Amino acid sequence: MKSQKPAEQVTSAVSGRHGVVKEPYAPAVCRTVIFNSSTVIPINLLNTLKYEYLRRELWVPLEHREGRITVVVDDPGNILKRDMIENLFKTKAIEYCVASKADILKFIDHFYGIDDTGEPLSSSKMTNGAGEGEAVKEEQPAVSEADSKIIINLVNDLIHEAYVRRASDIHIEPDIKDHVVNVRFRIDGECIPYKTLPYEYRSPIVSRVKIMSNLD
Repeated sequence: MKSQKPAEQVTSAVSGRHGVVKEPYAPAVCRTVIFNSSTVIPINLLNTLKYEYLRRELWVPLEHREGRITVVVDDPGNILKRDMIENLFKTKAIEYCVASKADILKFIDHFYGIDDTGEPLSSSKMTNGAGEGEAVKEEQPAVSEADSKIIINLVNDLIHEAYVRRASDIHIEPDIKDHVVNVRFRIDGECIPYKTLPYEYRSPIVSRVKIMSNLD
């Protein structure tokens, strides 16, 4: 009987928070991710994903950059879970990172606007001194409930990032030709591209800003 060649012994080590897990075909290098409340919400990746589904399956996409999607999972060595994720996103260009169950759930709650008590973040919690009249407007969104939570977090993230970068203006510019919404910051007199958002969020973003500004 021929001895098995080293090349046939395909086993990769996956770094985990509590040790090393060995699994066939698992990524050779895996970053450990810790929850950060300043993480930008990946709206484009969350559009077709349900809040309850992600909490049940314990994974969540973090970002899409340079043609590659970053996904946080509890067990990067789980081949079935990776196949399911790749089928959902219709790509194998995915970087898998590992995080604890608690951190994954925190990311999901943060992305979908759920606070520590498990309740949706209301306008009074997300803004300073929001009144009851604003809450009524918030209950009549132009998008789904899940998307409404995303819009709330998105607008807050835009304002926070503009403040951090010392921007004087935030430009929210619908592009009819490319069917997207471009966001730019004016910094030192120059408009600098920040991010591109789905075209369907153009009106909800404006509505959210009006609510926060006490405008009709």
